[in-house]
Amino acid sequence: MTQPTTSTKSRKQSNGNDTAETADVIETLKTRAEDAVGDLKTRVADAREDVQEKASDLLEKVRDQITANPIQTVAMAFTVGYVARMIFRGPLATLVAIGAGGYLGVRLAK
Repeated sequence: MTQPTTSTKSRKQSNGNDTAETADVIETLKTRAEDAVGDLKTRVADAREDVQEKASDLLEKVRDQITANPIQTVAMAFTVGYVARMIFRGPLATLVAIGAGGYLGVRLAK
């Protein structure tokens, strides 16, 4: 039997070091990915809260405007319905547009 040569021994040692280095790199990448996902989740949650807050504020302003000026609101709803009717030009579209405009005005007033 032949004895392993020095180059064979060094290759085996090198492969062991490469495996350890590869495991370290994989662990580092895994940690970075987990950190990035955590940061992204936080940013998305913050953005969602901001959007919900802005939408709530806008809805409150619209409700206040409707309560303060109910006749103007109804007039605007019918105007939107009329414009939509002119765009679509069909009898069914007219009814749908006027009904939707009126429904929207009443629904927002609540």
